[in-house]
Amino acid sequence: SLPALPRLSMCDFLQPGELAPTYRQSQFLVLPSHEDHWGLVVHEAALSGCGLVLSENVGARFDLATDRNARLCPPGSGAGLARALIQAAGIEPPLLVAAQEESLALASQFGPCRFAEALEAIMTRQISMVRNVLGRSR
Repeated sequence: SLPALPRLSMCDFLQPGELAPTYRQSQFLVLPSHEDHWGLVVHEAALSGCGLVLSENVGARFDLATDRNARLCPPGSGAGLARALIQAAGIEPPLLVAAQEESLALASQFGPCRFAEALEAIMTRQISMVRNVLGRSR
């Protein structure tokens, strides 16, 4: 129900290769989901330097959204989404650069390498605990 605007595009599902050019040309990803546990699309957009307009039900907001790079809105609230969009549209250029930097910094903390490092740390702790338990039972 949004009016057609020259700099606003709404997309259905797209493959990552189709999204990358769109992210690079965009200032914000808008994801007013009713439920989204940890949207990969949020990570992809943040890795591309996009600011974020997210509903409070987007789980990735805890890791990827701060006051510097994101505006949040209540899920299902048209008025709340409108407020968040107006706030995002009013961000001055120097703060847009800061938002981009914040998105890139936060998003770079996640990915396959970071996941592998975290998994290795968990496994190392578990192996150590098992060795301790086995050592005590002998």
